[in-house]
Amino acid sequence: GNVDKDNFSMIDNSPYIAMVSGGLLNRQHTILNGLDGSVIADTRNMGYKMVNKRYAIPNQNGFLLTAYENNKSTIFFIDALNSKEAWKIQDVFTKNNEVVNTLPLSVSGNEFFIATDKNIYKLNSREGKTEASADDGIQESTKSNEKKGGILGGLPGGLGKIGDTKNAIEGMNMKGEANLASTQTSGKFFKIDESEKVYFFNNKSFVIIDEKNGTLLSEPFEFDDNLASFIPDTNGFLFATDEKKSELYFIDAVTGKNKWPQPIKLNGHINRISLNEGKIAISTAKESGKNYVNIIDANTGEEVSKKEMKVSGTITNIVMTKRGLIYSTTAETNIQDPVTGKDVMSKSLKYKTGGAVVRKDGKYYVLNDKEVSEI
Repeated sequence: GNVDKDNFSMIDNSPYIAMVSGGLLNRQHTILNGLDGSVIADTRNMGYKMVNKRYAIPNQNGFLLTAYENNKSTIFFIDALNSKEAWKIQDVFTKNNEVVNTLPLSVSGNEFFIATDKNIYKLNSREGKTEASADDGIQESTKSNEKKGGILGGLPGGLGKIGDTKNAIEGMNMKGEANLASTQTSGKFFKIDESEKVYFFNNKSFVIIDEKNGTLLSEPFEFDDNLASFIPDTNGFLFATDEKKSELYFIDAVTGKNKWPQPIKLNGHINRISLNEGKIAISTAKESGKNYVNIIDANTGEEVSKKEMKVSGTITNIVMTKRGLIYSTTAETNIQDPVTGKDVMSKSLKYKTGGAVVRKDGKYYVLNDKEVSEI
């Protein structure tokens, strides 16, 4: 049906295929079962004129889609097993012009959380009703979203490039961009254990939510700039911003507040970050071409090394170990002593290209253009 190949995609970890067709003001989605070719959903035949978002909810055997119907924002749920629309609702949003922009998070066999650019909701996937909503203070800034992709462009789970979600269709051509926009996100839900806590963040803020009743367990914590990195840990969550200014935050998993008195300001733009053994290793680069490595104690927020270390070449890899920080650049590999800030090996491994670090059986291997070195 005149579908461009870039608007055709397999849906990860499922037998389903999705296709997007139509124009800027008449976008349609077709979902097929790739095993037998049967049609799971065809939004054109279902009477929808403009379908925007499409998110799979695997463990609930369905798809959540958003559309405009009779000038109203509509959410509808496709039962993939029975190839039918299970329900649709138009009164879910309590604020005008809300846009769903986050992959749903299932919290039971028939409940899931979704987020818009202004609010968080808990829905029942069988009955199609709103069970809870939280005025969470997560309202996104259109200005901040118009810039670069930030962290959510690189997170697992099919997260796409951040854009201005309200105006995502404006200026968009149908060659692949519509398919990308249909699963585009600018926020993320996650859980870390069997507790009844759900965590959510976007480029503006972080918040903790009660899984059962959907209420907020913490005040929204606001970031000063767009996020560039996110690392979950048993003690908390490491966030880094990197646009106008590079800063680190270590958010407590219980209180939802920064564990440190102030965010840590970094020298240059972040290009690598890792968290291990309670130590945070960050490599940054300045526009002048100078590269630095810092090691920070995650508990105190204080620098472990006396001063940041300058390195030759651009950092390509950093791995925090008990012995120290193994760092690789486009020119050399060595280990930094976290206390003295000096190299452990008297001579760095030098090479013209390469520098990948691989850990296996307690040993580290450095791969470059001509050889493999064991440390």
